[in-house]
Amino acid sequence: MVTTLTSAIALTSQSVLSDAGLDPKNAGDVALLTVMVGVVMLLMGALRLGAVMTFVSNAVMTGFSTGIALQIITGVLKDATGYGPQGHNKIHQLGDRLWHVGDRQPPAPARASGAVVRRDPHRICRPWRGSHGRAEWA
Repeated sequence: MVTTLTSAIALTSQSVLSDAGLDPKNAGDVALLTVMVGVVMLLMGALRLGAVMTFVSNAVMTGFSTGIALQIITGVLKDATGYGPQGHNKIHQLGDRLWHVGDRQPPAPARASGAVVRRDPHRICRPWRGSHGRAEWA
């Protein structure tokens, strides 16, 4: 997965719309935000402002990518564990999940594991070369 500015925009769009007093579940509001972000990105590209990114260090980009990855993981944990944590931010919610690890609903982790196995069976079962030189499944 490539983590770029677009991923950060997708993660923050709900809070941006809420802070602006708009409904993040309204398709028109999401479309308006999408068009506005696209116009700003096109304008920045036309003004050749991409060169500004050379001033951003590798450590900053690594931290940015790690932060987005943690946002994605913490966003999926509610569906994967079946436990809705209390808290006003992701760090507090993650701590609440760890504190109440026994409150999970058993079918939820089983469904999440099954979804991963169905999605990527070739990473779990790798082919091996048989005696005839063909790829065979183990």
